[in-house]
Amino acid sequence: MIAALAFDLDNTLYDHAQFVRGAHADVAAAAAEAAGLDPERFLARIHGDWLRLTSRANTIFADALRDFGAFSPELETRLVAAYRAHQPRLEPFPGVPAALEQARAVGLRLGLLTDGQVAVQNRKIEALGLAGRFDAVVVTGELGPGFAKPHPAGFELLARRLGTFPACMVYIGDNPLVDFAPARRLGMRTLREDGLRKVVAG
Repeated sequence: MIAALAFDLDNTLYDHAQFVRGAHADVAAAAAEAAGLDPERFLARIHGDWLRLTSRANTIFADALRDFGAFSPELETRLVAAYRAHQPRLEPFPGVPAALEQARAVGLRLGLLTDGQVAVQNRKIEALGLAGRFDAVVVTGELGPGFAKPHPAGFELLARRLGTFPACMVYIGDNPLVDFAPARRLGMRTLREDGLRKVVAG
């Protein structure tokens, strides 16, 4: 029997590109202020690198600074801080709030498991208007380094916070490798990001 639905956040409940574009604009502004770099050119460079590299884009700020002849560890740290301090304006995917309400109406508990820093991910949840919609939230950053998905610790903690067994949960995400493999090993069922409507309708 399904007792709870659990969700990934980025690219599952909203389009993560919304956040990244805004955060990159803040980074470009910080680069202009700190080093006199052209913000439009710097934004185009880092955002283009992110679109090309996606999850492998951990060094795009440093790479861009080097190409612009302005690299220093201190400046890279400042740009990373600007990215993490971004105050986003986000919209959930169409139908997400209504589907969450429908799931709640049929008695399902709702959980959220997302990678990232706690403050950053909480700002996203607030900006999406989803604060208070979940019975339990786990941001893997609260567990320390090395606990990002596909590490199972976040899934296990979410089940405990929801007060249910993994076998009674469905995890909904967008990335089968990091979202589905660890969830299935714990006994959870899994669905792609459009799966909420299927669960509620079924």
